[in-house]
Amino acid sequence: VDSIDVQTLTLDKLPSQRGISKFNFLKIDIEGNELFALRGARLLLSSGSIDFIQIEFGHAARAAGVYLHDIVDFINEYDYKIFVIKPAGLLPLDFSPFTENRYSFINFLLVKNSLEDELKDYILRS
Repeated sequence: VDSIDVQTLTLDKLPSQRGISKFNFLKIDIEGNELFALRGARLLLSSGSIDFIQIEFGHAARAAGVYLHDIVDFINEYDYKIFVIKPAGLLPLDFSPFTENRYSFINFLLVKNSLEDELKDYILRS
């Protein structure tokens, strides 16, 4: 097996390296490794420097050993709410252990709590 060394950069290092102070929208689609990328954004998340984050969750995440409860537990440490992106709008994620198997392939929108009111016209009530 051949290997290739690849230089990586955490999201927390982007502001200083690229001169970016705020992210309005960040989309992370890295085939099951979204949680690992989010872990590299702890400073950005704690400072509220990212307004919206879209992540994909599916079979690739489970193959990487990441489950929905891992993402929920991580995001709950920060000032963000998780929504399921549906064709008709955004459905607040009401997570319980039973929810784990409901979403096998889905897109989530993580919204900074202070911005949730701006999305009220798009939030679905179950």
